[in-house]
Amino acid sequence: YGNHKLVQQRITLPVRKVKYLRLTWDKDKVFSLDKVLAQFPESITAQARQWATFAEPLKSLNAQKEVVYAFDTKGLLPVDRIKLALPQRNTVLQAVLESSAEKNGSWTVRYADVIYDMQIEGAELTTPEIVSGLNSHRYWQLRIVDKEVGMTGLPTLKLGWVPEQLLFVA
Repeated sequence: YGNHKLVQQRITLPVRKVKYLRLTWDKDKVFSLDKVLAQFPESITAQARQWATFAEPLKSLNAQKEVVYAFDTKGLLPVDRIKLALPQRNTVLQAVLESSAEKNGSWTVRYADVIYDMQIEGAELTTPEIVSGLNSHRYWQLRIVDKEVGMTGLPTLKLGWVPEQLLFVA
């Protein structure tokens, strides 16, 4: 799309016990399957992930004339998953997501790649969930590197984590 090529290299299947899986596609489309690699989860039962949504970032321009959306979580969350939602459909742009423990501190890059929200032939394609190293930074910023791509509205940042559990034993 545009100057970008969107590739989905993994397909997550629903967790259920089946003997066979069938792969079908539109017969008018040329398709070649070279290899299938199955990866099984370590555990089928995973603890539910908590999510916090931050939908009203402050928009500004940095010294390089990049649009920057700044998010303040107003707390320390043990983040290990990230979701980015764009405000409008059919948008593809190059961006960098960074976090910092302090408002004017040094920034750590958490994701630097294409983010997208597309609808093609009825199929919805969005940036997949980002797996991040565990951190508890309060400040986050999304820098739009594509200066030619405009975006109306504000992006949404969703931060996810698995809550810790405390067990008391008598």
